[in-house]
Amino acid sequence: MRSQKRAEAGFTLIELILVMVFLGVALVATMNVMSTSIEDSVKMELFTTALNLANKKLEQIVADKKNKGYGYIQTANYPSEVDAEGNKGFNRYVTVIDHSTYKEVRVRVTHAKLQDCVLMTYLTNY
Repeated sequence: MRSQKRAEAGFTLIELILVMVFLGVALVATMNVMSTSIEDSVKMELFTTALNLANKKLEQIVADKKNKGYGYIQTANYPSEVDAEGNKGFNRYVTVIDHSTYKEVRVRVTHAKLQDCVLMTYLTNY
């Protein structure tokens, strides 16, 4: 009876190795998920900055139409900006396409770690 109790008292070496392998795989998977989550969070923050920069410039252009007139809205009046508004790595470009009855205004913000963020609106002389 004594020898049977003693044999059941602990873990075998195989059980310990299996537990260590399982924990190792779980740890690697968890670290991978955390790493991806952090990268996505950084990209989302960069995208939000790009979107805000584009939106701010578009609002300025709409205000310029109201205050300075429809004729003022031209690409030449909105030069390209490097490190737009002090945001390092963000470049902002404005393109105005003059159609016969309206103007198409595009604001593009670029960053090395993102796809271009482009906002567009149409302005009329009304």
